[in-house]
Amino acid sequence: CEKWELDGEFFSTLSKWTLEHPESTLDRVLERVDRAIENGKDYMELIPDTPFPARGLIQAVAQLIQLSAKISRAQREIRDFSLKIINWVNRVKESFEKAGNGQFTNITRNNLADMRGLIDEICGWASERLKDNRWSILNTNIEDEIRDFEARLNDAEKLFHVQSLVVVSGGLDAILQFLAAIFQLLFISQSILTGALERLHETQEKHFV
Repeated sequence: CEKWELDGEFFSTLSKWTLEHPESTLDRVLERVDRAIENGKDYMELIPDTPFPARGLIQAVAQLIQLSAKISRAQREIRDFSLKIINWVNRVKESFEKAGNGQFTNITRNNLADMRGLIDEICGWASERLKDNRWSILNTNIEDEIRDFEARLNDAEKLFHVQSLVVVSGGLDAILQFLAAIFQLLFISQSILTGALERLHETQEKHFV
């Protein structure tokens, strides 16, 4: 898979791409890839080239979709999880669009690197299962593989708590900006008042000299 990052630049570029290419949004690209894999066709040409920022992400998630064709008993769970990853990315993108570029929001963006690593780990697990055909051909250890997948699915739940953190970050940044504006206004008001008092004092001194 091509290298990809889950950072501020990724979400900014993805937001711009979504506005300029509504026919090739993240979820629509995944839908086409899913359909191609289901029909046994090559899907790489269905993933847009640069400046589409999620090419590496789609390639990674495609490993899960391919694996779903190998494990019929877990096919629905694996595909649902693939969609869950993409839906989560879309939700975080939308949250960042509303949050702006404040201190707490930028901290949240920086923490997303760990989330990208978890997605890569899960998709790498799927890729390794695709390379090892022995268990799928012999139809052995299916239950163990499903339990392994379910365990990773549970671990991945922490991915979906980030959206609320983004919203909170945006709120904290808005509060900080509001307080900064108030302090600036108070400072200006104090400066005006101080200047007025100084001028009044100077006027009084002139009259009483």
